[in-house]
Amino acid sequence: MELFEKHKTQSLVVLEDNKPIGFLSSKKTADALSSRYGYAVYQKRPVTELMLKEFLVVSVNYQFSDIVQRALVRKLILFLKILWSCETASMQD
Repeated sequence: MELFEKHKTQSLVVLEDNKPIGFLSSKKTADALSSRYGYAVYQKRPVTELMLKEFLVVSVNYQFSDIVQRALVRKLILFLKILWSCETASMQD
């Protein structure tokens, strides 16, 4: 939580070899640490256990409309994957 406060931000990008590998939100981190036994469970674990591993990376040169379009397409693809897995599972029953 110190990093969030130090940089006055609600989110942090997790880097490995100077490349983004995850996204950490202060809310998710606070929720995890404040849950019952949360601090004891997470205090010595790697940040990779709390970070979001699927996130959208865009260039600073992108226009906002392009970012929104990419995000919506990504959300649709995720929805279709979930729908497909549900359909596949129901066909196996």
